[in-house]
Amino acid sequence: MSKSIFLGLAVLAVLAVAWLFVDSSPYTSTGDTKLSEGFERLRGVDHSRVAKLVLAKGKGRPAELVKKGDGWVIASLYDYPADAEKVDKVLESLKGIRTGVEAGQAEASHSHFEVDKRKGGFITLFDASGTELAKLVVGKTLQSGAIGTSQVFARFGDEAVTYRLESTVRSDANLWGDEVEGKNYLQKKIFELAEGLEVQTVRVKRPDQPDLVVERRLREPPATEDAATDDATKEDEAEAKKPEEYFVVTVGSETHEVDAAKEWTAKGLLNRAKSIAVADAVAPKPDLGEYGLDEQAQLEATVSYRQAADPEAEAQSLVLRIGNAIKGDDGADENYHFILLEGENAARPYLIQKFGFDGWNKKLEDFLPDPPAEEEAASESTSGERGSEEPAPAEPDPAGTGSSE
Repeated sequence: MSKSIFLGLAVLAVLAVAWLFVDSSPYTSTGDTKLSEGFERLRGVDHSRVAKLVLAKGKGRPAELVKKGDGWVIASLYDYPADAEKVDKVLESLKGIRTGVEAGQAEASHSHFEVDKRKGGFITLFDASGTELAKLVVGKTLQSGAIGTSQVFARFGDEAVTYRLESTVRSDANLWGDEVEGKNYLQKKIFELAEGLEVQTVRVKRPDQPDLVVERRLREPPATEDAATDDATKEDEAEAKKPEEYFVVTVGSETHEVDAAKEWTAKGLLNRAKSIAVADAVAPKPDLGEYGLDEQAQLEATVSYRQAADPEAEAQSLVLRIGNAIKGDDGADENYHFILLEGENAARPYLIQKFGFDGWNKKLEDFLPDPPAEEEAASESTSGERGSEEPAPAEPDPAGTGSSE
């Protein structure tokens, strides 16, 4: 038998085996077919009627997003505000599901496509009366040949048939983890300074410590005697005459100008107040002392701000309190602190990560020049030597003045 004939027979044998496997597999694509009733229900949803989204996965508590006025709240997370952009992204993704390719018809294939009860992500849409509008179960993603596209398996309602869709619904709905978490849809930015406003001072108050105040100030630059002779020089001169920004830090009766090496620390504290974000929400409680968010909070920051272009503008302020660290099952502090923004959010305690607390928890030495390494080492060495000697006896002071002279 010639080599070419042998190779031809081998190829035919491989194709025959592949055909038998594909034909007998319950997971194969059957190509474009008439869409199921559940699929058609999703396509026909009037999204202006959607008033509730329920997202569920695994054994965790479902996340319930409910329309309230012009916005959305997370009903399963104490009615805290939801991030409207994230909710809109989910709805737009659902609206974009128009076509699909049938990938499996039997319920036995659900685990393979991860559209079963254990691994599937369930999204259900309701109207204001609580009537179910549509439901789909989102499964695993698969590699797509086209750049910038994403494909995912999904089924609709309680139907057995599974489709392959070109959609980013899995990532848009945050269905990556083993469970759905309400915090994934939370409006985490609880304060943002409006454009044109600028933070002027931050006062940090802690129990049993003097307040620390960091302030932005302006001063006039030194006068120049040279007169400008051309337009370019006049522009430079005008720039040179602009007030100079600098920073001071005050603790008790001590006030220090922050030098250039530590300006970034002062700016960092002031800029921290421009936008305040949280990690999660916690249950509101009548007694905020349970979270350490009462008058004896670990840290209270008062932020003063005004129009940047008008030094005479009236200042406004906000107060932020940071309380206890949450405790783990072993009683040890975990990586989160309770936090509360006074005002309209006074009934909403949240959590921030520990590094967020550390960013507010500044001390005077954080704004002072670092001692030179050589002097610091010499100082420690001298201190050690002196510490090993007995102090010299003091001279008597017959006059009782306290003077050693």
